[in-house]
Amino acid sequence: MSVKHSFSTIMSFVVVVFALIQVSCWDEALLSELDTNQLEIRFKGTYSSDGSEVWDIPDNSIFRDDSIDDYSYNSDYLYPDYYKIDIASMRLSDDKSGGSKFSNFRQAYSIPLNTDNSNQDDFFNGTGIVLQNDDVEPGKEYSRLRLYIRKMLFDSAVRYYCSDDTDALYGTGEEEEVVFHEENVTGFDFNQLMVNTKYDSMRENYLDINRVFPVDVPIDGKLVYSNKIERTVLELRFVVKNNIKLFEYNGSDSDSMPYVTHYFAFSDSVRDVRSGETDMGGNLVAIARSYVPGKTGNIVSNSITSGGAGYVVAVVAGSDISTYLIQNNLRSTCIVNADIPQEPVRHSNTISSILDYAMKYENYKFLWNSFIGSCLYEDLDGNGQVDNDDGMIAFANEWNAYDGEESDTQTAGFAKEFRIPPVATYLSSDSNFILKDMSPGVYDIYRLYWTNHNQYGNFPDTADLIMLNVEAKEGEDTVL
Repeated sequence: MSVKHSFSTIMSFVVVVFALIQVSCWDEALLSELDTNQLEIRFKGTYSSDGSEVWDIPDNSIFRDDSIDDYSYNSDYLYPDYYKIDIASMRLSDDKSGGSKFSNFRQAYSIPLNTDNSNQDDFFNGTGIVLQNDDVEPGKEYSRLRLYIRKMLFDSAVRYYCSDDTDALYGTGEEEEVVFHEENVTGFDFNQLMVNTKYDSMRENYLDINRVFPVDVPIDGKLVYSNKIERTVLELRFVVKNNIKLFEYNGSDSDSMPYVTHYFAFSDSVRDVRSGETDMGGNLVAIARSYVPGKTGNIVSNSITSGGAGYVVAVVAGSDISTYLIQNNLRSTCIVNADIPQEPVRHSNTISSILDYAMKYENYKFLWNSFIGSCLYEDLDGNGQVDNDDGMIAFANEWNAYDGEESDTQTAGFAKEFRIPPVATYLSSDSNFILKDMSPGVYDIYRLYWTNHNQYGNFPDTADLIMLNVEAKEGEDTVL
């Protein structure tokens, strides 16, 4: 090869590389434009898969959680205007490993809550936000989507300090601020509180129970990705819409001055946050499903209707519908009726506050002894007395039934298994319905609604069967 020919070959390669850099606008890795990105992640903040539910914000007494016990709620408190989430990375897993990191892009979103139901963001209207990702290894079966979330917050969080004159009164509130995506913003990062529930922390392995890093999202029906298909959608849904409540947090600042913060986070309808508690783990409820655009069908009602207001949902034929319902009877006696005693809060550094704290701490120890006697031990000998030979298993058994880790000897508890349906639409009355973008298969159709709870901030607790074994076909409408 001549020197002249070699030089022109090199120069041609340089021109091609420079063109690729120009196309990428200098903000992506070199040659990144060659990635296929045939796998599309759509991120939604709704219970329904089509965003059909409208914002339904009740009065203050409904979206105020019972964890608020140190400071009276301000009647003119503002509902949040934004939901912010900062995602570090995402993985797809087959349940046997940490998974394949197919999105190593940090992505931060500030999503407006247009609660007047007009001009809603794509996160809430059923369209979804498209997350940035690369494709994954084709031919493998993936059953979990794992999101590594750095921060989550709502604005309208307010901090209150005790007044200098009277420990029983709090001063004027000031807006909380936090660093989000390297900027100071108003709000409270509740992601830091979603690691463990209070009951988890009583387990020997509580340090291994991590609820939010990553968020472990089941993929309904699993995902088998093929790079021979032009586009595959993986739909991810968090329940944010109509699922926001006000909570209370007790903290101390850098000068050791105690304060109370009122902040918004996801409603605690799965794992209750009690008075004095701050742990919120497990209340981020999510589901994922995959489908190939153009190869789906719709289920359309014609001669039948929904049977009333609520969600009409489609689940794989034969699924246990109770998995999708909040069931109070599965919350056992100690978990429901016996609060784990909470250490009292010292409101200020005044002498009166310190003495008050000391007295409350003595009562705290008394309450702990009562709790141990009524909930932690079981009369194993059957002699009517609890003694040192009896094990601390009563509460453990109840907790495992509610939120146990799956093992060889037991199945996971109710809260561990609870999920939302992969396909759902909301109706405000008894009417016809349509379930869109259904992957071909056989489904059972139900109506889910509320009988024992307020609708806002709670998941459905009741199901009515509409029809069993309904087949969704590719490119067709299945008319009921």
